[in-house]
Amino acid sequence: MQRLRQSWEGTYGGSSNSGKVAIVEEGMDYQQVGLSPQQAGATDTKKLTISDIARIFGVPQFLLEDLDRATFSNIEHLSLLFRQHTLRPWCKRIEGELNTKLFPYDEQMRFMCVFDIDDLSMSDLNSRSQWVESMMKWGILNRDEVRAKEGYNPITDGTGQEYYVPMNMTNPAQSPQPDTNAV
Repeated sequence: MQRLRQSWEGTYGGSSNSGKVAIVEEGMDYQQVGLSPQQAGATDTKKLTISDIARIFGVPQFLLEDLDRATFSNIEHLSLLFRQHTLRPWCKRIEGELNTKLFPYDEQMRFMCVFDIDDLSMSDLNSRSQWVESMMKWGILNRDEVRAKEGYNPITDGTGQEYYVPMNMTNPAQSPQPDTNAV
């Protein structure tokens, strides 16, 4: 037995001999001592690690390329949640810190740092078009402001500065009064 042990250690012992194929002597049987990676669950551990990283940093798993349970509809919803609950709070913290550090107290009402993350809110072209239409229709933005958000120059003749509101949203005091003398 001692001779067999010394022979085994000399042939297969040490890091330089790892991975060699073991040849057993006559009459001996091979028995696996350890577990295969599949039996040990090493592949599940990797997924658990991705899940843990996503949870720690507040990032949806599909952004870490773990698409096991991802569908088109829930990816869009998860993206929205990521913007609202991860990116926006971080942006607000950084804005507050920048405003505190860059501007004296008496200047903070005149100047401020603000992250424009509107581009992240628009998931597709159709949503963006609806947003632009709504902002212009209700007189929140004019055409030049919309063009600036889209990266275009203002309209040169100045007509882009006009605000539009629906006709049924006029101030009643400014609307024409009916003629009571008409027959």
